[in-house]
Amino acid sequence: MDKKQLIGFVLIFGLLMAINFINKPSKEEIERNNVQDSLALVQKKTPVRDTESAKTLSDAKTIAAAADDTLADAKSQLLFGSLASFSKGQEKEFKLENEDIEVTFSNKGGRIKNVRLKKYESWLEDKDHKKLVNPIELLNYPADKFEYILPVSGAQNNNVNSSELFFEVSESNNEINFRVDSKTGVVFSQTYKLDPKGYKIDYQINQSGLNLSKDDKLTLKWEVYLKGLEKALQYEKTYTTLYYKDAKDVDHLSFSSNDEEKEAISQIEWVSNVNQFFNSTLMKTDQQFQNAKFEVAVPGEDEVTDYIKICKTRLEFPETENFKMQFYVGPNEFKALKAFENDLEMVVSFGWNIFGAINRWVIRPMFLFLFDIVGSMGLAIIILIFIIKGLLSPLNHKMLLSSSKMQALKPEIDKLKEKHKDDAQQIQLKTMELYRKYGVSPFGGCLPMLLQMPIWIALFRFFPAAIEFRQVPFLWAPDLSSYESIAYLPFNIPMYGSHVSLFALLWGISSVIYAHYNMKNMDMGTSQNQAMKYMQYIMPVFFIVFFNSYASGLNVYMFFSNLFTILQTTITKRFFIDEEKIRAKLELQKEKPKKKSKFTQRLEDAMKQQQELAEKKKKGK
Repeated sequence: MDKKQLIGFVLIFGLLMAINFINKPSKEEIERNNVQDSLALVQKKTPVRDTESAKTLSDAKTIAAAADDTLADAKSQLLFGSLASFSKGQEKEFKLENEDIEVTFSNKGGRIKNVRLKKYESWLEDKDHKKLVNPIELLNYPADKFEYILPVSGAQNNNVNSSELFFEVSESNNEINFRVDSKTGVVFSQTYKLDPKGYKIDYQINQSGLNLSKDDKLTLKWEVYLKGLEKALQYEKTYTTLYYKDAKDVDHLSFSSNDEEKEAISQIEWVSNVNQFFNSTLMKTDQQFQNAKFEVAVPGEDEVTDYIKICKTRLEFPETENFKMQFYVGPNEFKALKAFENDLEMVVSFGWNIFGAINRWVIRPMFLFLFDIVGSMGLAIIILIFIIKGLLSPLNHKMLLSSSKMQALKPEIDKLKEKHKDDAQQIQLKTMELYRKYGVSPFGGCLPMLLQMPIWIALFRFFPAAIEFRQVPFLWAPDLSSYESIAYLPFNIPMYGSHVSLFALLWGISSVIYAHYNMKNMDMGTSQNQAMKYMQYIMPVFFIVFFNSYASGLNVYMFFSNLFTILQTTITKRFFIDEEKIRAKLELQKEKPKKKSKFTQRLEDAMKQQQELAEKKKKGK
């Protein structure tokens, strides 16, 4: 045997010895196997005939159980380090409550397990459209998470999840404390305190002995599965997402698709999981949260789930022995949220920029003021229409006067059409000259509509977001914040749905009637005007489809607004506009010298250029 072969045998022998040593059972395993072998031999002796044999069997089982406990203890020690003794226990529930909420806690993880709002209910429908009434409960989805990652020396990966620990519990004066204390210096506790009323929960964590460092921070992972709480579920989804406030501004993730903040945000004041009318918020009181990441997950269209969004939050805490926070778990009530003085009221989805400002500081206070007077939100809507129409009545009068002037010029316009019947651009140019000659503006009717547009757009966001309208009835509508139904179809129409909203239908019919009334006083001779005529009839039908599943409060507003507009127009034209006097004034206006405005001059120049281009093309052919 040469030298190389000898070295090879030695290496192979050493490898076999190493494998044997690695696979050698531990002392605990040998003891456990011996006990199990003894137990098996005892069990083969059938039947057990005397007390001594029974005692032998009992001793064997006791030894086996002790071996299992030893292995479990060793495993717990490996996973949880000095907190291993808190990894075993039985889950128990504890409650705090006041006149507004009942909060259920679990000793496993020391977290909130359910919050029931005593003054609110959800009104849902089953497949047969029967009303289902359930209490509003938040933070109670089985898959919800609220856990701290605790840096603990000696634990697996030097981290322990608080959700796997059974906390010791103490209660006093509507306050509850959850605590783990390793007796070797590692302490972590959570304290919750509830006021006699309201939706605020004071919350504080205390720690000492944790292995905190620059890389290992005390970290919170919070996952909330937001369930549908409203009848108009598809619409509720568009108002549900995660909001947060950094050191400067309030922002939110997408309402409609998966979204996340890819970069950690260094300073955070609060984070809020927001449904259409309710939210669960965690906010700081002194120091800021650090290095925050947020994510929203939306179930796929083909997925059948009992939740509509998953909001995920990850926060880090500064190195401090105690950190004070507050929960708010309750309604999106503007005044209550604004009382925190940290912009939390921005989670009420009134819209952004000017429209949100109109809703927050004009429309909402006005509605509440009117409600205090009349005691009905439905009547408050109608009174608001009166106020708006009253403020715009001078402009509306001018609009109707302009319309009457154009009607008085119709014979002159008909002559132009007859004279230039083969030249549409010449007709437009001469018509503009005729309007200028008689001092008539074809745009005179646009201003009242333009002034109302910001209010309409603001109200579009206001009614589905203002909790003051939630489950408030008016006439046949049981809930002004959701759609109302007078009938159900045996089939589903795309975009429209399977129900019939009477207010949306009445609004569409009244819009068609008003359009028809206006068309009688307009010149429909040109192809452009003919197209506009058809659009006046088509648009209400389209919007009936869109608003059928919308908040009935907006449909109430639009329907009664149409009724008042028709009534106002009829009365004004019947009693305040004399067509004979208008014709006489037009004749006087005709003789006066005219000065073109810059806008009119530009418009005429543009029309002349178009006419010249058209003539050149015609000559070229």
